[in-house]
Amino acid sequence: MDRLQTVLVVEDDAVIRRLLDLQLSRLGYAVTTAADGNEAIEQNAGRRVDLLVTDIVMPGMDGPELASTMRAQNPELRVLFLSGYGSGSAMKGDIGFLQKPFSSDELAAAVGDLLGGTPAL
Repeated sequence: MDRLQTVLVVEDDAVIRRLLDLQLSRLGYAVTTAADGNEAIEQNAGRRVDLLVTDIVMPGMDGPELASTMRAQNPELRVLFLSGYGSGSAMKGDIGFLQKPFSSDELAAAVGDLLGGTPAL
């Protein structure tokens, strides 16, 4: 049996973090969450993560720094940046961007594009 694809959500806003966890879990992904970059690195050391979904602007370690650190250990890691700053959505290879606020459908599409489709439930 194939393993569930694992999504790590890193978001300093607890409400947004919980909503992302619920939405991605309902789509059939295995989801772990962290409130900041340091927590994400500590909790996921040695674990396989397929997709990092992270806010760009966070206290301490920001999203791009977190992505760089995690991709140094796992070059296959795909990244979806989230931000209230910027415009629209964008994808470039294994890195995507969604502007907050976004719909559940937009999140599902972005994650599906990065991971090769939505998993079967």
